[in-house]
Amino acid sequence: DRLIYIADFFHTPFIRIFNFLKNGLKVRENEWVSMINNLRPYVERAEKAHKILLLENETNTFADTIARTLKLFDEIKSPAFKLNLDPGNFYSIREDTTPDAYEIFYEKGLVAHMHVKDPKFHLPFVGSYFHVVGMGKIDYVALFKQAKKHDYTGLFSLETHCPGNR
Repeated sequence: DRLIYIADFFHTPFIRIFNFLKNGLKVRENEWVSMINNLRPYVERAEKAHKILLLENETNTFADTIARTLKLFDEIKSPAFKLNLDPGNFYSIREDTTPDAYEIFYEKGLVAHMHVKDPKFHLPFVGSYFHVVGMGKIDYVALFKQAKKHDYTGLFSLETHCPGNR
């Protein structure tokens, strides 16, 4: 309720959220069901308030891989539940970061926001070391072209995870 109030105050329909943390690397069915049951009421509240929850894919959460993120959206179908696509986070768990990997998110109309940060290499147990955008491993030019092709109207948010020359 507080986040809805704040979103109203700032005249925005968007509220960024993260998914629940997983218990280890494996996802047990009973934990998945519990996560869905806990998330669904928040999506319903957002829908009633005419807000959109932007779920950011994130390592160590149930929405970590492309497949699990898609499964989550397939199970919670709502116009109030969209994706804050973060290719850097997918890279951090060694997922594909090419336009082909994200095409299904666009086809389903799920991408409503995108984070831009560029990983230089993987770090064990941490995820990635990030660099200046354009000097890392993600082809953002191709991802921006993909967004344009799909008439993307969301925002691109630069995440300054680069520890060097910011």
